[in-house]
Amino acid sequence: MQSSAQITKSDTIVLPLLPFELYRDVVENVKDVALLRLLSSISPSFQKECERILWRYVSLKPPVAPWSSGTCQSLFARTKILSGDRAKYVRSLDLAGSPTSVPISKVAFQYFRPALQQMTRITTLRIRSLDMSSPDGTPLIFPSLIHLSCQTSFNISLLRFMKANPTIQSLYLECASTNVSIDEYYSSAEPEIQSEMDSILSTPLFPELDTLSICSTYVPSVLWKLGPVRHLTIKFDEFARRSPEMLFNYYLNCRKRDIPSLKTLRIYGLSDTYYNRIFETLYLSFPNLEDLGGVTTSSATIDHLITMLSTFPHLHRLEALYDSPITTSSEFVDLSNRFGDLSTVLKDITIWSLDSSGAFFVRWDGKRDGSQEAGWDVQRSEASSREEEVSSAALPKDWTG
Repeated sequence: MQSSAQITKSDTIVLPLLPFELYRDVVENVKDVALLRLLSSISPSFQKECERILWRYVSLKPPVAPWSSGTCQSLFARTKILSGDRAKYVRSLDLAGSPTSVPISKVAFQYFRPALQQMTRITTLRIRSLDMSSPDGTPLIFPSLIHLSCQTSFNISLLRFMKANPTIQSLYLECASTNVSIDEYYSSAEPEIQSEMDSILSTPLFPELDTLSICSTYVPSVLWKLGPVRHLTIKFDEFARRSPEMLFNYYLNCRKRDIPSLKTLRIYGLSDTYYNRIFETLYLSFPNLEDLGGVTTSSATIDHLITMLSTFPHLHRLEALYDSPITTSSEFVDLSNRFGDLSTVLKDITIWSLDSSGAFFVRWDGKRDGSQEAGWDVQRSEASSREEEVSSAALPKDWTG
């Protein structure tokens, strides 16, 4: 028998490799990041499978201070490792950072554009700006992109990106504080840019779009140019509230089309009067609406709201804020019946109201129930604020970063 000292290089025993499926099965069941890193150091086979998981969610957080040559170089060093196979492992990429982060500048973006071009399998992208075009204006293309969340001012780069990435199904589009409407941008643009905008907007963008959360200033022009969206959230931000009459005129006069695919609508950030005015410009475009939330109403505006809601034969759920206190179940039932008389289809109602002291919100939930004397099964709870139902466009299910 040979001793270990007598074994020559040619006699070295090489253990057979396991089927790659076994490595993959082991790694897929590991949730701890530290353990994945440890496994990746055991063998090349484990390393490949672990990296496939470890690089699935990537976050490149921008700095909170203004961009400098130093931060650009640091970003470049961090993105160099995301090349080749590693780039293809990335599924979700976060470039937005915290609310205090400085949006990535055009100069800084050019440092890691080459790495992004290799991330051909990204399904989720979160970013603060979509001005990611090359110096010649060519937009980035992500062939597998499904979820996009961004905060950006309207410009031609945004339209170019939308046109170049038609696979998006879930879009969260928030406007920057410097945002202008499409009409304002168009009127001040050069003739060649106007011509390009006309061409891009001549056909629907995102033909596979299902879920959309959009800031109010984008609605008059962008909404009607998108694919057959089913779930829509509109948020009226500070910019919109500073000039509500101007925005109302945009909503009133924009060229609309029917969106029969729309099933769910949320509108947040409006007083009862402006809610009715804005809703009046939109509701006839959504004939098949089933679920309406974010409603704001009062004793002075509820009659007109009910008149508009009567046009929705399929409406089965309603969520609203009522400006007067609701102190008893019977008061809630009376209010629910005013809505419920619209249709027997409407079976689920949530109404928020401030308590008599104005210190907290009371949430009333009612489900139509024929076995109850009042016809409704009523639940009451208290909360410090009215909860906004988070749009699935804001946080895709596969986003864990």
